[in-house]
Parts: sequence; structure tokens; C-alpha cells
Amino acid sequence: MKIVIGTANFNQKYGISHSKVKGLNEIKKILNFLKRKNIRYIDTAFSYNLSKNFLSKLNFKSFKIITKLKLPLKKKKIFIEKLDIKIKNELKIFGVNKFEAILLHDTNDINSRYGDHLIAKLKELKKQKLVKNLGISVYEKKEIGISLKKLNLNIIQFPANIFDQRFLNINFLNKLKKSNIKCQIRSVFLQGLLIKDIKKIKKFKNKSILRKKVLNLENWCKKNNITKKNASLLFLKNHGKIDFLTLGIDSLNQLKQNLALLKINKIINLKRFATSNKQIIDPRKW
Repeated sequence: MKIVIGTANFNQKYGISHSKVKGLNEIKKILNFLKRKNIRYIDTAFSYNLSKNFLSKLNFKSFKIITKLKLPLKKKKIFIEKLDIKIKNELKIFGVNKFEAILLHDTNDINSRYGDHLIAKLKELKKQKLVKNLGISVYEKKEIGISLKKLNLNIIQFPANIFDQRFLNINFLNKLKKSNIKCQIRSVFLQGLLIKDIKKIKKFKNKSILRKKVLNLENWCKKNNITKKNASLLFLKNHGKIDFLTLGIDSLNQLKQNLALLKINKIINLKRFATSNKQIIDPRKW
């Protein structure tokens, strides 16, 4: 399992705790540390507010970058026609020759009026060797079947954590493996929900279902002498079928702590906390 560092909070606040890496110097420290530890994967997106001016001050040359994109609300056709120019500009800004992967952020784009045009353009980018892999970033399993009918997927990014275990079915993961599709986990901490004190989050004051779920997990962790963060990481570490584990961090110290926790050899079974309730596992419903 390879570690991927998320950049959603590099230049903007992200998640329920509105976390953000504090300044360019901290990001530079993080990138330098990653190089020393030979951790080379970076996860980003066109929507992450990483401007040319911001990125030009950082060095990503030795990293493998996975980026996500989706069609705009307007001028979709023009966006697709100029996508190769956009990709070349992004590569130049990051200082790399090609993207490790381009993932579609919204699978509805594939089935839209411009879906075939978009797919043809993505295949063209791959043929030009501007991108190594093509894939999707999904919320629901059903999105995968629909996408496979239209596009040969190399990688699928999906949420997985203690509460959201929908994609961790062994048969499902084996099926992807047989199709040579790599799996990338995101939302390891459910946008910070699994590592924050829910009693202090005003947003969830009236969400009794969510609060009860988190408090049950906290009680279990206390009884078993383990932190919620430790439980979250060890739970996913035990799944050998996962290729990439995306970590969101807001400091170098936090990165070091997470990597140290992943070195711990301890098997824990947290299937009891699995739920399909969207009010709990889908941040868009909060």
C-alpha cells in the first residue's frame, strides 16, 4: 500500500475542522520530508485552489501527481476542446512531464451530452503520454459499473473508513484486481470527523444519529486503549487489496505521527461500525 498525500488543504480550508497547512514553508518541509522517505504520490484536483503563483513556489518535480477534473457548468464543449492545452499548462506549473493519473471527479460527465467527446479527449491525452492512467473518483459503487462500460479504467478512487466500508468487500476488490484496476482510498478520517471531538463541533449539535455513532466509536476506543486516529489507520492498513492510501495532513508533525501509526502491527476488527446511512458517511449530507 503506497501513501498518497492529499492537497485539498494546501491553499484553502478543508473538512469539518477547516484545517489548512500553515504557509508555504510548512508545505516545503512536508515535500522535502516526503522525498527523503521516498513517498512520491500527490493527490490534487483542478478545484483545489492551487494557483500558478502558489505552485510555482513549490517543487513537485520528483513526485507522481494524481489529479481530478470535472466539466464546468457552462461551456463544456470549449473546456473539452481546450483540455489538452490546460493539461500541458498544469504539467508545466507542477514541473512534471506527465500526470500519474487523471480521474473524473463526477462520473455523470461520462454520461452527459459531451461524454463521448470527453472520453475521446482523455484517451488522446494518454496516447500523447501526458497522462499514464485514467480513472474515476466515486461516491457510489453503481458509478463504477456505468463508467466501465464507457472507459477502460486504470484506477478508481473511493471513500473508505471505519464507518464507510461499502467498497472494502473482498470479492469486489478481487474483481477490480483481476481487471488490473488499482484502488485508491480517500476520506480515511471522514473529513476529520473520526479524529475530532464531536462534542466540540457545533455543526453536529442537532445531528443525533451522527453524534451517537461517533460517541460509540469513542467509547470502544477508550475500552480498547486506542485513539480514533490509530484505529482509523490500522483498520485500513489491514486491507491488502488497496494500492493507495490518501492522507490529508495540516503539518509535518502530523504527517510523521500518521506514518508512525501505520508502522504498528495490530489487527483490529471494526466491522461493527459499518453503516450505509448517507447522513453519516456522506459529507454532502451533513
